[in-house]
Amino acid sequence: MKHEMKCRALIRSILRDARANESTIVLVKCEGEPLQNEQREKSIIDAVFSVDESQLVFIDLYTQRTLGSISIVLEYETTPFELVQDFSANAYTETLIRKAESKI
Repeated sequence: MKHEMKCRALIRSILRDARANESTIVLVKCEGEPLQNEQREKSIIDAVFSVDESQLVFIDLYTQRTLGSISIVLEYETTPFELVQDFSANAYTETLIRKAESKI
């Protein structure tokens, strides 16, 4: 992938910002597979980069509510700013994306 390092950096930033709040877990849903509960940063990023389409789902541990989700689509020419194809439009996900993009 042409911009893989920067795309990985964007996802890493999103994960770190989300998990800064210890009550937030991140689940990964890859195409055709059930949600993965792996919480190591490297494992999450590797799961996202092992398929063309995946989704990060953010859940509050205390309330069991979904805080939002981000859909990621990988193509050879994908730049970091094109990586996120869709997300649940709410303040939580918009803040995660905005903060991560400002670091790239």
